[in-house]
Amino acid sequence: MADWKIQTRGFKEFEKTFRDAPRRIADLGRQWAKDVAADEVKYIRKEAPKRTGRLRLTIEPYSRAWLIGVTFKPYPKLGLKLVGWIVEGTRPHVITARWAKALHFVWRGKERFFVSVHHPGTKANDFITRGANKFQGRIRYWLDVLGKRIVKILGD
Repeated sequence: MADWKIQTRGFKEFEKTFRDAPRRIADLGRQWAKDVAADEVKYIRKEAPKRTGRLRLTIEPYSRAWLIGVTFKPYPKLGLKLVGWIVEGTRPHVITARWAKALHFVWRGKERFFVSVHHPGTKANDFITRGANKFQGRIRYWLDVLGKRIVKILGD
């Protein structure tokens, strides 16, 4: 009677793949979160006010572990106050010259200087929420991307 011998090949590689899986998935997750945050920033920037475009440049992606979002760089001279004023709006108020003797405007086609002016206030413009809501449709896509990436690294 003949002896039968069965050999299993690839088991050590299979075992190594699963031993390294937590680290590889964590690395993949960090990169995936960066990609998702960068995509979300595009949607929020599209909704941001367009007058000068400088506010849009302050919007940056934020990702840490599996937390994804956006952050704002401080706006020159105003810090983060400007974002709050745009999102929440402002009530009518008086603007008074502080650093100079007068405020400088071109008003009704002429150069004017005022010690103070009555600002009519601004309407709230919650561009952050609008952009985030438009991005919601992309979440299923990004979850599919994550699944494919996990399958790929476990298959390598």
